[in-house]
Amino acid sequence: MTRTTIRLPKALRERAIQLAKARSVSLARLIRVSLARHLDAENSSYAADPIFSETAVFRGPDVPRDGARNHDTYVYGFEPWPRKPLRSGTIRRVR
Repeated sequence: MTRTTIRLPKALRERAIQLAKARSVSLARLIRVSLARHLDAENSSYAADPIFSETAVFRGPDVPRDGARNHDTYVYGFEPWPRKPLRSGTIRRVR
């Protein structure tokens, strides 16, 4: 292993120490495991999903007005299932 020095805000360090004590592990082990899990999560399928990336956020004057209804089309490029068209101004209620 390689020694690494990091600076933590006092409150974060205290929270980490409390969690390490509760889990009966050292602070160093808690940080190693937490960092490894965070890096593994970056490589998960969620990281590749455009809905979780900033590129899926629409800003500016060209924002579609039907983004909530047609988000699959805008984010993924397709609609996962056919829908019945709604009349303008109606709300579909789910029961």
